[in-house]
Amino acid sequence: MPVGWAWMTPGNRDGRSMSSRGTDLPKRALVGWCILAAGGIGILILLLHLWSLLRYPAPSADEAWLTSRAWAFQQTGHPFGPLDAGIADQLYSHYWLTNQWLITAIQSLVLRFAAKPGLLALRLLSLAWGGVLLIASGWSATRLFGKTVGVLSMLLLALSPAFFYSAHQVRYDIMAS
Repeated sequence: MPVGWAWMTPGNRDGRSMSSRGTDLPKRALVGWCILAAGGIGILILLLHLWSLLRYPAPSADEAWLTSRAWAFQQTGHPFGPLDAGIADQLYSHYWLTNQWLITAIQSLVLRFAAKPGLLALRLLSLAWGGVLLIASGWSATRLFGKTVGVLSMLLLALSPAFFYSAHQVRYDIMAS
């Protein structure tokens, strides 16, 4: 008998040694565990972002200004709010030159579901756009370099400080990227 072959017995018909029988996982089970682990990590990262959504970064004057614009657009149809008084209301005919009307309209659609203007609804919108960025990053890295690099790029981007900052603010940055 050639060296390295296992002795064939009635309980060992596949030719493997008895000591290696319990260590082989079927490929489907391994793939299932990988998917389950990736899903669990994704849920943990989402919970981390939801927990820190209103905690980091601290609210800024720009966020109040943009929330005011979106709420006023939702209420009146004019793309400027009370915080723009004296400046943007004088530029109404040329407003498209000074600000992004489309993003204000998208933000106002989200505020239709809110009882009053606040940061939570618009920060959730920014986080949703961050999710779109994560998917696009993972998809392009997977297409270029493979699944491992795609998953790694999504993980590193989701945990990077720059992503936390831009996906948690009511700003145009994450929507534009």
